[in-house]
Amino acid sequence: MRVQQKNDLNKNININIKMDNWFSTQVDRDYITGLYGDGIRLYENNRKYYLIKGESYDEKKNILVVKNNKGHSITLSTEPNIEYFKNTLLKDWKLWDSVYGKFYNEDRCDYKPWAHKDLKSLAAELGLYSKGMGMDMYIK
Repeated sequence: MRVQQKNDLNKNININIKMDNWFSTQVDRDYITGLYGDGIRLYENNRKYYLIKGESYDEKKNILVVKNNKGHSITLSTEPNIEYFKNTLLKDWKLWDSVYGKFYNEDRCDYKPWAHKDLKSLAAELGLYSKGMGMDMYIK
């Protein structure tokens, strides 16, 4: 992750983060806390994530800019690291599910994290892209 700081005219610090190793999820229910999902999560590692909102998507350059819950802009110009998702968060969920999932009956599937398969899928989830996207947006 690279961070650039710029001072604007009001002397506030504007931080722009460029993230290269990341993945994002849509969470219905959090298997760790048991709480309902709180929005789209952008993970920079297995446990540290930001809630994000879309700012812009350049389809030709395939660059997505999001704003995190701290108000910082994050530029995503690489595809999500799906193997990282599978080897961290999804692997942790599978362990949780093997022990506790059976107690949740029909709600069991609500706890499984879904990752966005590419930048376009995340842009679509954030309302910045709409061409031909559907349920194939996710890695489950």
